Formats: sequence, structure tokens, C-alpha cells
Amino acid sequence: MIKNIIYIILIGFILYLFLNYTLNAQQRILKSALLNKSQKVFHSILIWVIPFFWFYLLEDIIVEKHKVMTKKKRDKMNSKRGGGFYESYKGIFGR
Repeated sequence: MIKNIIYIILIGFILYLFLNYTLNAQQRILKSALLNKSQKVFHSILIWVIPFFWFYLLEDIIVEKHKVMTKKKRDKMNSKRGGGFYESYKGIFGR
């Protein structure tokens, strides 16, 4: 009796993980701007047939990891602290 309850709880937990992971992956696939309609359908079918493995392969393509960097942030990253070297382009003789 206890074994059956443990098996039911274990199967329920695995089913919960499967549905949660697959539905999350499905949403990401449908929101992807990089895939056309036929690719979205193809990957949507495969995410349900091969749930964990297929999205792991597809994740590098559809997940947008690169955020847009503002000019202010880029300048802050590239500048030296304390002003640094400034090139006036006047040359050695100040012309």
C-alpha cells in the first residue's frame, strides 16, 4: 500500500516536471522571432515527442541571450577610470 502511494507521488511529480518544462519550452518556441511558421510547428511537435533533449538542442537558437547595450553603458565599459589618455589629433607640434 505504501509502495503504491510512493509510486503515485513519484509519477505525479515526474508528470508535473514534464508538463511544466514542455509548456515553458512551447511558449518560448512560439514567441521566437527567428523561426518561421513551419519551423515552429516542427519544433513544437518534437518538443512533445522528445521533451527534454530536443529543447536543450534548440535552446541556443531561440533564446535571446544578448541584450541591447546602450551607448552610455558601452562608453562606461570602454572608458578608463580617471579620464585616461585623450587624443587631440593635433600631432607633436600642436597643428
